[in-house]
Amino acid sequence: MAQTEGKRATTGGKPAGGKIALIVVLAVVVLLAAGYLILCAMAGSGTFLPNTTIAGVDVGGRTVEEATTLLEEQVPQRLAQLSATFTCNGNEYTVQGSEAQVQLTPAIEEAQAAQSGGFLARGGQYLTALTGGSSYNVQVSLTTTPQAVTQAIEECADPEAQTTWEVVDDQLVFHKGVTGRTIDTQVLTEELEARFTALLSGDSQDQTPIETQVTTAPLWTPTMRPSRPR
Repeated sequence: MAQTEGKRATTGGKPAGGKIALIVVLAVVVLLAAGYLILCAMAGSGTFLPNTTIAGVDVGGRTVEEATTLLEEQVPQRLAQLSATFTCNGNEYTVQGSEAQVQLTPAIEEAQAAQSGGFLARGGQYLTALTGGSSYNVQVSLTTTPQAVTQAIEECADPEAQTTWEVVDDQLVFHKGVTGRTIDTQVLTEELEARFTALLSGDSQDQTPIETQVTTAPLWTPTMRPSRPR
């Protein structure tokens, strides 16, 4: 009795190669997710992100306490090495950075606030810091009048002459004063502070002398009061 050869039955489902590719993709996704979580944990360790500079000093990877100590050591030294010049009536004057002061706390707090995102966001911030970084400036202030500014006032400004008077032959004679010029020290101080701030942070290397503004001081006019009858 003859036997007929039948076809071999095939099993359904996806090819083995497709399953392997899917497993590989899932494994890669799991590894990436795990790596990102580890990165978030590292970034949230209480230290500043990489390439974080405050007043031109790199504090990346340091805690707030470590960064504060480093800034207190280096910033005054760096500031003392800087100078800013200004001119008045063609004369040039130089203000030394050692006469200026800085407030570090506001810049440190600003950096903390900017880098205090949620746990998952810290990983993205860390990756961004690796490629770019962040820079924070400290405000330089001149709490006292610099020696160069005092010298410029003496050499460039005219005395603010007052109106004077004297009695001549029973008559009161007035000698009207001359309008004097004076340096606008407030504007000059603000410009010097801005120059030191930019130089300290490294945002600018501009050494162009600042042009001083000279203003005219108003005359003092005596007030005449009627004499009382005797």
